[in-house]
Amino acid sequence: MKTEIYKLRNLSIILLLVSPLFWSRFMLVTIGIVCFLWVDYFFHQKAFRSLVVTRNASKHRLFLREPFDLALTIKNPSWLSFSLTCVPATKGTGSMKQQNDIQVLPNKSKELRFSGTFFDRGQKHLGNTILVYESIFTLYRLIRSISFEDDIIAFPVFPEIIFGKEALKDLLPGKRTDYRMLEDSTHVRSVRDYSGEPIQRIHWKISAKMDHLMVKEFEFSAIGSVKVILNLNLPETIFARVVWSKFRKDYEEVAIPAAGSLIRYLKTLGIPLELTILGKEIVTNHHRSKDYIYDLEQLVIAEGTDNPSHYLRDVLDRILPRIQYSDTIIIFGMHLSEADIPLLLQIRNRCSKVIAFLLPYGYRPEESIPRETYLSAHPDLKEVLSRAIILAENQIHVKFLTDNTSLQEAINLVP
Repeated sequence: MKTEIYKLRNLSIILLLVSPLFWSRFMLVTIGIVCFLWVDYFFHQKAFRSLVVTRNASKHRLFLREPFDLALTIKNPSWLSFSLTCVPATKGTGSMKQQNDIQVLPNKSKELRFSGTFFDRGQKHLGNTILVYESIFTLYRLIRSISFEDDIIAFPVFPEIIFGKEALKDLLPGKRTDYRMLEDSTHVRSVRDYSGEPIQRIHWKISAKMDHLMVKEFEFSAIGSVKVILNLNLPETIFARVVWSKFRKDYEEVAIPAAGSLIRYLKTLGIPLELTILGKEIVTNHHRSKDYIYDLEQLVIAEGTDNPSHYLRDVLDRILPRIQYSDTIIIFGMHLSEADIPLLLQIRNRCSKVIAFLLPYGYRPEESIPRETYLSAHPDLKEVLSRAIILAENQIHVKFLTDNTSLQEAINLVP
């Protein structure tokens, strides 16, 4: 708590200096009033410190521009009344940054509600709540700045996509597949209704009991998985870094929703997925459940940098020992150069497929109309794209997106 008493203090000093020179009944009354003000100050200071303040947000997970309410409760356990000026949140938006004059009665509580929203993604801290009490004639002022642990995350809008480009898939009941080599015929997992399968798969004993054809569902010896790498940093090999720094900040805001959409789609299908975020720090999530919220939260609060201490090759070297042939590696980034190709080939020797989506200028929203674009790839990236056919023959698919290409269109171009 901060106190400002210089006016009352200066008045007291002046009174002490002047009173011997101009002693009178009026001076005696004045001294009594000043003494009363000091007593009033000490009582209000103690009571002001005892005010109990709580703050709660109506939502802790929300999308950009989604409104939420902030409830502020001030409980006064003392016998003094307070006329306060209140700022509910120093870093808020909307009405929560405005000053509010309120009256808190003795042994009463005052509840206030404020509205706000967020216009950029990330983990949000609303800042401190500030209470100010001023005495009569503003002779002294009491100020409290109260901190709260706010855990509010603002999510961007994730575009809807359909992704079926992983090399090996978990075989689903009733679905025809080309990956029968993965089935382990020594272990029957379950049976289901016949739907055109080969006659060798019919379970004749159960079919006789059920009076209709049933087929065997086998266990599988392998399950395809996906490793997603999101690179938010400015690449090492790119030149004109001051110019590309601006592109990187814009790229960050479109790459995160793109990666989040992919993660949400794959995890909803139950496909094992590992997410690695290359930003100011390297963050890796190994959650294999269908719950994708934790991964999206890690994406939303991630930040890249123009001067990284880690690069894409460091992440690929780190995950290389864990890669299996059933894995599909998906990379989101701004740029690739010829220097990255040997490492991509090394990764490809360990897995089934490598897909790189490069979107330094973002991508076209699915609902918008295609238009002419004047954006082009970085010269180093053009060298990589000139070898796209050869790389694709080796199951390394590099897709360069501009503001004229939607995310789904780029996905559809991957065989």
